[in-house]
Amino acid sequence: MITSIDKIMEDFGLGLARDGRVELKVHQAEWDRAFIFESERIQKAISDFPMSLHHMGSTSISTISAKPILDILAEVSSIEKMDKAQSVLEALGYEYKGEYGIPGRRYCVLYNTDKTKGFVHLHAFEFGDKEIQKHLLFRDYLRTFPDVAKAYENLKKDLSLKFKRSEYSEMKSEFIKKTLIEARAELTR
Repeated sequence: MITSIDKIMEDFGLGLARDGRVELKVHQAEWDRAFIFESERIQKAISDFPMSLHHMGSTSISTISAKPILDILAEVSSIEKMDKAQSVLEALGYEYKGEYGIPGRRYCVLYNTDKTKGFVHLHAFEFGDKEIQKHLLFRDYLRTFPDVAKAYENLKKDLSLKFKRSEYSEMKSEFIKKTLIEARAELTR
């Protein structure tokens, strides 16, 4: 059975099958609208503590292809308050996964009703966490330097043909580290 949120997310062009394969799609303007829609839904549901939401990941970079799953970065006043909001997020359809391998993070995924596709990855960190700056710096650097974004896209396309999703993500890490070094150097110029 398709729920209304499943239909809404599919209409936004989102939905990555959970079969381990990597699927890249040409950027869609609907992804920016999906971020606005979903961030409003989250902020309306969790209004009792300060939170800033940012569109991150490849769907936030209009010049490159991306997996059709929205990445949202939440800066929150308190991880403990985020944990207390677990039931609220679950009522929105999210699966609350806790730190999920990254200390200080709270990670949630919005799946379709039968959990065969992922629509949204929500990554929450406390204000000031170093991970926030890394994610936003990488995004902003790719937005500012289209040649670097294109190199990243080419790498992703190549890796998507060779690897399953877990290896694919790992294989991008060296490029991301190198790009973050370049981005930090650019900031000091």
